[in-house]
Amino acid sequence: MNLFKPRQVKLINALIRHIKAKQNLENSSYFQVDGCIIGNGSQDFTKSHTSYGLNINGEKAQLIDIPGIEGNEEKFIDIIKNALKKAHLVCYVAKEAKGIEETTLQKIKDYMQKNVTEMVGIHNIPLQPQKEYDGDDYVEDITKKFNEANKKNSNIGEKLQSVVPEDMYKDTVGISALPGICALAIHNGKTSFAAPEKFPNNTAVAESLKSLRREQRTFLSRASDVDLLKVSHLNKLRNVIIDSCNNAPERIKKASLIRLSKLLQDDYLADITKQKTAIGEFRNKIQKRTNSLRDNIGNARDQLKRNMEHSVKNTVYDFFYQDILEKIIYPHIERHVKIDEDILNRELKSEQSRLNKKMSDDIQNAITSSSKDFAERIQNYVSDYQRGMMLDFQNISLELPEFNAESFDFKQLGSAAMTIGSYAISGFAIGNVFPGIGTLVGTIVGAFVGLVVWVAGWFTSKETKIRKAKSNARDKIEECAYETWNKMSGKIRDIANKLASKTDEVITLAYRQVESANQSYNLISDLESKIKKQVKHLDAEIELMRV
Repeated sequence: MNLFKPRQVKLINALIRHIKAKQNLENSSYFQVDGCIIGNGSQDFTKSHTSYGLNINGEKAQLIDIPGIEGNEEKFIDIIKNALKKAHLVCYVAKEAKGIEETTLQKIKDYMQKNVTEMVGIHNIPLQPQKEYDGDDYVEDITKKFNEANKKNSNIGEKLQSVVPEDMYKDTVGISALPGICALAIHNGKTSFAAPEKFPNNTAVAESLKSLRREQRTFLSRASDVDLLKVSHLNKLRNVIIDSCNNAPERIKKASLIRLSKLLQDDYLADITKQKTAIGEFRNKIQKRTNSLRDNIGNARDQLKRNMEHSVKNTVYDFFYQDILEKIIYPHIERHVKIDEDILNRELKSEQSRLNKKMSDDIQNAITSSSKDFAERIQNYVSDYQRGMMLDFQNISLELPEFNAESFDFKQLGSAAMTIGSYAISGFAIGNVFPGIGTLVGTIVGAFVGLVVWVAGWFTSKETKIRKAKSNARDKIEECAYETWNKMSGKIRDIANKLASKTDEVITLAYRQVESANQSYNLISDLESKIKKQVKHLDAEIELMRV
């Protein structure tokens, strides 16, 4: 499996070929000392990153000098980061007297995490030529001082190891830079330090070069260049650097692989995991909201069926008790002290048109009232659902352009709810739901056939007969109302069920929101899985490399 894109493979191979080609170049002196980048300890001359060409055992290399990170290096951050991206060995110089401050250690940790490379700590032990030492043998005295100070290397090393990954930290080397460079900057008895007058516009560099020349003369007046170089231990640092340059192509490839793995983990994978978590939380929230909407709609549907049935049933019974019994039959009994079938039939038929219209209107109003109440509840539930969804969406931190409000059918959901409202408001054709008044007349009159509404006997009063007739009539009307409702109740339930079924689309659309969130979550989960797999392959290849 190829872990890199063709362009990345081409770039890495080009780098390897470039380095191998340099192996044929002539060797030159490892140290090229001119003193131009050596400060006096009071200020840092480096305001940008500067590259110096080196030739190490026939290999061309670069020393990149970058601004220090102690104090406030805000304006140099990009310069430092860009330089670190090119490096495969970082040397951090520290003095034991000053040590490494906690803020500086944190900066080292941050830089090294973002710019994966090997690190060497350099403990610079100051040895001044002007200082009076205790013994008569100057070389012995400064060697003793160096060895005592060098014991403190572990302090610097431990601090660096605490913030640099274990596989990146190489060692901390104790050196004394000043006597070493003064010894190296002598060729055929002449100094190779640049002449101060070459820097008329840079007083700091010119003064530093003057100071270096004075110190060089003093050092060489007290010890040979060989002794000074030995005391400085620069050769130990030289060996570390040479070792780092061995197998340069493999080291560069390894550094590239490590950087790529780190980039995928720290930048891409970390951000993708963050986005996945946010989408997952959003998905869980809308799942709960959608389930709640489904349950609310289910309760509203059940209540619609109960309300419509109860309302229409009451309307039917009110019609029989109030419009038929109290307004027609009771007055008929009071006039005739009995039920006269022919007369009652004529009276009912004379009111047929009015009764038919009132009955239809009352039932229509009962159905419409229940339907409108149901539609309003559904619209309120959907509006609450939409507001909650938008609030959830606005409260998550997402940077994926494909995941936005347009991914969800918020408006379509609202349109479906409005359709239910329109359907309810338009009303339902009563049609054959309620039997016509002509049929009812026969039913009502037939209920009173053969009914004896008086009590035999001379001693029964008219009032008693009327009261008895009304009681019997009420029982018969109740039977008529029950029979009528029993015939039409099934059709009323059909109407309620038909309206309730209109919410199926709302629930379906709501669960599409959940599915949209699931698709987004699955998409980013798949991307996360692929990057983790890529990182695993990279790390396995890095582990097999022996440099």
